[in-house]
Amino acid sequence: MLSKSSQNEETESSPSAPAARLGQALRLTLRQGWDRLGILMAVSVTWFALLSLPLALGYVLPASLSPALKVVLVALVGTLLMAPPTAGAHHVAALIAEHDEVSYADLWLGARRLAGPAIRLALIQLAVLSVFAANFWFYLHLGGFIGTAATFLCGYALLFWGMMMSLHYPLLVAQENGAFDEPERRARRGALAVLRRAFFLAVGRPFYSLGLLAIVVPVSVLFVVSRILLALFWIGGIALLTTHAARLLLIQYGVLPPPPVEEPIPDEKFRIRTDNRG
Repeated sequence: MLSKSSQNEETESSPSAPAARLGQALRLTLRQGWDRLGILMAVSVTWFALLSLPLALGYVLPASLSPALKVVLVALVGTLLMAPPTAGAHHVAALIAEHDEVSYADLWLGARRLAGPAIRLALIQLAVLSVFAANFWFYLHLGGFIGTAATFLCGYALLFWGMMMSLHYPLLVAQENGAFDEPERRARRGALAVLRRAFFLAVGRPFYSLGLLAIVVPVSVLFVVSRILLALFWIGGIALLTTHAARLLLIQYGVLPPPPVEEPIPDEKFRIRTDNRG
């Protein structure tokens, strides 16, 4: 459910809520990312250090194993190991976006609290991506008109899945924090609820979700190529960006309240009053 008053989980914009804009998400990410650069770097370095463990597994597996089996084992171990800290990184990003107090310990607190649904969500992501990879391999080798048409259809489906994936972890953190709860009813939790909400958001604002993906993918490729940026900034920066993007959507659909309007303070409040009585 995207709106607390909605029973059918339909994406209906609140008439008083501003429409989500990627430019605003980028500005908030850059401003808050600079203010909390230290904690984001600590989160990113920790996440990258943990990532090196499943990557190193590929070098210690027996040489008798087939390359395909090695890839499957590394992917499975990496998914199980990296899902909780990825959720923890998005938990830290949510605290930053909400202007709450945040520390390095919140990475591990969020990872522990969200470990169960995060692992289930990551396993679903891995399974879906594996199906896409198998389909691409089959259709590319099939050839002909049918193979070409099926490849394009599979590509469009993968693109839409990527649009949903960019919102998965921010929605996971939001729903586990009770953002979708109503006073007398607790909203659904878990990985399947994340998939449903991400689907409705991607369908409700497809170009917004596509634009977010168009930012996340090239930036991620740039960070991977540079390596040092990947270790220092990637997961912290991407988590903060996608969290802000998801929050703006939830504000648009009335799930979260709009941010308070900051009005300029009149100059009279800063003037020094003089006493001329004596």
